Parts: sequence; C-alpha cells; structure tokens
Amino acid sequence: MKHNNTAVAGFSLALVFVFFTGANWLLGNVSQNEYSILCFVEIFSFLIPTVLVLVFSKEKSISFRFSPFHKSALGFVIKASFAVSFLSFLLNYLASFILNIYDQSGSSADTITVNGGQIIIIIFSVAIIPALAEELYMRGALFSSIEQHGTLSAIFVSALAFASIHASLKNFIGPLIAGLLYAYLTYTLNSIWPAVLSHGLNNLYTLVMNTLMQKYTAFGIWPYFLVINLFCFLLFSYLSLTSLEKLLKNNRIKKFQKGSRKFPASLFETILSPGFLLFMLLFILRGIFKMFAA
Repeated sequence: MKHNNTAVAGFSLALVFVFFTGANWLLGNVSQNEYSILCFVEIFSFLIPTVLVLVFSKEKSISFRFSPFHKSALGFVIKASFAVSFLSFLLNYLASFILNIYDQSGSSADTITVNGGQIIIIIFSVAIIPALAEELYMRGALFSSIEQHGTLSAIFVSALAFASIHASLKNFIGPLIAGLLYAYLTYTLNSIWPAVLSHGLNNLYTLVMNTLMQKYTAFGIWPYFLVINLFCFLLFSYLSLTSLEKLLKNNRIKKFQKGSRKFPASLFETILSPGFLLFMLLFILRGIFKMFAA
C-alpha cells in the first residue's frame, strides 16, 4: 500500500475509539472521583494504539518530536493555550445553549468534586496524565503518520480525530479548536511538549471552571463567568498574536510543508482511507445508539 502509515493510523484511531468509548461505557457507574481508574482508562486507551502504530508502520518514520522547544516560544505557548481555553469554554457553552443542554444555572457537564486534601492527585489524574497519553498518540503517532499528506491535512485530521474521540453534543467545537492549536504548536515548534503543556493547562482550566460552577452558579452569578471568559479570550488572543509575531520575525516558527497534492484532495485522501472510514462508521453508530437510548 502506497500510504501504509495512513492505513495503520486510521485503524489505530478506530481502536482508540473502541477502547476509550468502551471503557467509559463499562465504567459508567463508577464515580469520576476514582482517580486511579481515570488514569488507567487514559493510559490503556491511547498507549496500546500508539505502540501498534510503531510496530505496524511500514516506514519507520514515526516521530514523536521529544526534543525540547526553544525557550523564547514559552510565552507564546502559554498565552495561546489560555486564549484557546477561554474560547473553547465559550464555544462549548454556546453550542450547549443552542441545543438546550444547559439548564438555567448554566451547566449540565459532568463535574469532579475537588477535595483540598487530594488536589495533587486530582491534577495529576485529570490534567497531567490525559495530556501526556493523548498527545503522545494524537500529535505523536497519528500526526506523524499522516504528515506525508501535507501539514494542513495532518493538523486538521488530528484535530478532528481529537474532537471526535471526546465528542458529545455539548463538547465538540471546543476540543476541535484546541486540537488545531496542539497540532500547530507541535509542528511549528518541532516538539510535542508545547502541545502537552497546552493540553494540561486546558484540562486544569476546565477543572477550575467546573469547581467554580459547582460552588457559585446557584448564586446567579453565572453570566459574570461568561463575561470574564470573553474578556480574557480577547486579551490573551492579542498577547499570543503579539508573541507569535516576534517568533516569526526571529524565524522560530517552522513553515508548513506541502503534500504531493493540494489540501482538499490530500485531506479527502486521508479521511477516505479504510481505517479512517471505520473510525467514522463507529462514530456514527455511537451517535445513533445514544440517540435511541436517550
């Protein structure tokens, strides 16, 4: 097969979907505060497919980009991470509001109870482990497997896969936007660590917002959270774009590589490979099952 890596990547993504969805279904009655179980689900769901990509890829061209990124880019990574976190929160809220998922207090999302004595364990289980496990697969194994089709295709497909794995009616647009940033950071800074850092900060921010929502939405101050998020998004967007401009002037940003075909054609070539078609079929079947089970 001409693009063996793409085929392997597609089937591995379907496997991630089966593992991740199946584990969450089997453990549906387990409290989200069982942190050891949360860690196991993340590691099992993403580590095994990552290993399979390494083993079955015909060309040994899988690059995890473990090298450190230049310290001058740290400010940009942090600012862009917070900007996307604020934007993801707003977009998810908007989507949920339109679909009538949120109740009048503003949240129907699953939350995790934060106990002061367990804060380190919670951060490790909810922010650090998922960021490492998911980025190792998404921006390591998957991204580099489909990179041969061009940078834009790899960025978009890995982001779409990331959003689909986590998808629910109220949580698709946010992960899609975040996935685009993680892939962009990985490629342009030639390191997976900016994506891990950005992903971890996003998870941590979500945890903080869930905690605040639990404590304060009953007091009717939910609209203030939205206003603050909007202001912070605008502020950090400006700051991150300013930092990006400096990096571009100093040639710290890697230029995109074109594939053998134009972006639309290479994108469809990637998505229509057998493995990715299987993944999309599973995604559709899950949606149908949830619709009839509701």
